[in-house]
Amino acid sequence: MNQREAAVAELWQQYHHQNIQRAVEISTLINKQYPDWARGWAETSHLALKLNNLKISIRAAEQAISLEPENLEWLLLLLKAMLNHGEVCEVRELLRDISPNEIKTHSLFQEVGKLQIQQGLYTQALATFQAALDKFAPSYHSYFNLAVVQRYLGQLDDAENSFNQAIALNPDDGEAYWLRSTLRKQSSSSNHISELEERNSELSKPSELSVSVAYALAKELEDLGEYERSFNMLKMAADRKRSMLQYDLTRDLSLISAMQSVFDDSSVTKLRSSSSNPDEPQKTSLDPIFIVGFPRSGSTLVERMLSQSDLIDSLGESTLFSQEFRFQAAKLEHAKNRGDLYSLDTIQSIDYSSLADSYLKRASDLCASDNHIINKLPMNAINVGLICLAFKSAKVVWTKRHPLDQCYAMYKNLFDKGYPFSYSFEELAEYYVSLYRLMEHWCQIFPENIHIVEYEDLVADTELAAKELYHYCGLPWSERSLEFYKDNSASTTASAAQVRRPIYKSSVALWKRYSEQLSPLRVLLENAGIDCR
Repeated sequence: MNQREAAVAELWQQYHHQNIQRAVEISTLINKQYPDWARGWAETSHLALKLNNLKISIRAAEQAISLEPENLEWLLLLLKAMLNHGEVCEVRELLRDISPNEIKTHSLFQEVGKLQIQQGLYTQALATFQAALDKFAPSYHSYFNLAVVQRYLGQLDDAENSFNQAIALNPDDGEAYWLRSTLRKQSSSSNHISELEERNSELSKPSELSVSVAYALAKELEDLGEYERSFNMLKMAADRKRSMLQYDLTRDLSLISAMQSVFDDSSVTKLRSSSSNPDEPQKTSLDPIFIVGFPRSGSTLVERMLSQSDLIDSLGESTLFSQEFRFQAAKLEHAKNRGDLYSLDTIQSIDYSSLADSYLKRASDLCASDNHIINKLPMNAINVGLICLAFKSAKVVWTKRHPLDQCYAMYKNLFDKGYPFSYSFEELAEYYVSLYRLMEHWCQIFPENIHIVEYEDLVADTELAAKELYHYCGLPWSERSLEFYKDNSASTTASAAQVRRPIYKSSVALWKRYSEQLSPLRVLLENAGIDCR
């Protein structure tokens, strides 16, 4: 090991021992002693990124690139720093310009492709992972990542083949089993039940693999009408999943309760009068649209139907509004602690005009559009009060379905992230009741801003429900909305495969197949005043 490499090793040793100041000093010294060493500048960029010194990270990465412009590792460092700095549009343009021919190593193929997925560049990511398979020996990561992109793009047969290849190369990564099972409704002549049963028999302890395999098996058994076996497997899987989580339901319930108590008729009247100048028109020509509620409530279907309008673009399930709210709240002295974010003082002190402007600017940049922009993050249900203060004419679409269908649909889904309350009947019921009551509260406080779409109505008379939705959003009617399933654009939600199919009725009243198994959940909901008839 030469002197400069020894210095880098010492830098990271000091960092890992929490001697941050010393690590920074070594980094500076390396750059002074070896100003023409690109890796030295890259190490500085990497350290600064870890310390959230984004401007230093960007400058150091740019210096490394100037010394070795062909080294893609330095560009990726720059992109990560820029993303953290909020330069999303610039990052997208740079990612678009990366040709698979420029990528030299298998690990860089994976890193570039994942960044492209993260930034919604799905066709580029598809090409990246396909090129990785052409250039290197078949690998689990290339096949799995390729399958994920194919699923997003609706290339479901190709995705199934890729997941099969991924599983063959690494049978111990459970996510591929689960995602493969969701690509289509399994049939008696074409399913993976024998394979899943054999794999499940080998897995007796809670693990990510055992949970994923059991969820996949429960899903495929349900597809074949083996409802009792399906639910028994699902219950075991959900119990295992819950046992692996560190989750405190009371924190989520406290937040929901706080929002309901802060936003009452009198406080909203005061907030609305102080948050904007009635003589000043809102700085947007096209109102933003937020689709809220619970996951698995038909929100993706509603989004796809609206997206057939030429006046609509979608952010997908984006946390952008919460990010912008936190950014505004962080400017307030009393709100610097995370626990005070949603306090009455914070909500009364937020500059809602700035919040609206910053959200619209970033949303328009991300979509490269000045159209109505949909944000379909279900849990924006908690933020409806904030949304309606920021945007007087915001369109909020609440997607609903029968309580037991809704809760069962969440219970049987293995979520990649979020919704930790969905793996226990008790927690699921408590959360459902709490958020449902909050949505009822929003409907009372902001009736002009909220439109309800009942999933059962949408399935029973799709055209009528769609026309009412378009009318509410102020959009000219589009017959294309009824053929949403022909849309080839990407979908990254849990419903990515289902939205490729025409409207189907098999999910309506599916809970009745499990009336006995769901009876404890029904009792909990009905005792809380939820009508489950």
